[in-house]
Amino acid sequence: MKVKTEYVSITQAERIFEVIKQSLSVTKDIQIFVAEELIKELRRNGVEHHVYEFNGMGCHHYNKDDDGFGGETWYGYHKEHAFSPVISSASFISNCKGYYQLVEFPNKKVPSDYLHYAVGFKELLLIEVDTI
Repeated sequence: MKVKTEYVSITQAERIFEVIKQSLSVTKDIQIFVAEELIKELRRNGVEHHVYEFNGMGCHHYNKDDDGFGGETWYGYHKEHAFSPVISSASFISNCKGYYQLVEFPNKKVPSDYLHYAVGFKELLLIEVDTI
């Protein structure tokens, strides 16, 4: 198994969407984990990053509270503001300490939308905070 690490600055936390898109355009046999600090930054300061939470349908895999939304949280990365076009969207689940796992990534640039448990596992990508 191949393990890769990509680094994203807190001040450019929205770049996780580009890193994910680039990685998935190469292979879907990948599991992606994003550092908790990056997701927390998007949750706290999403307006600055043009990233907003929304109520997307969850997958049955994490439907832990039977509300139809699963346990994951959906984020949309927009061109400018919450009502501008969406560049990418993704859902993440906090199922391990220190990271959020990518669950779904529907994107036209990624051949057939990504659903993490529906693919293999030949590569692990960790998206960490760039501290330099």
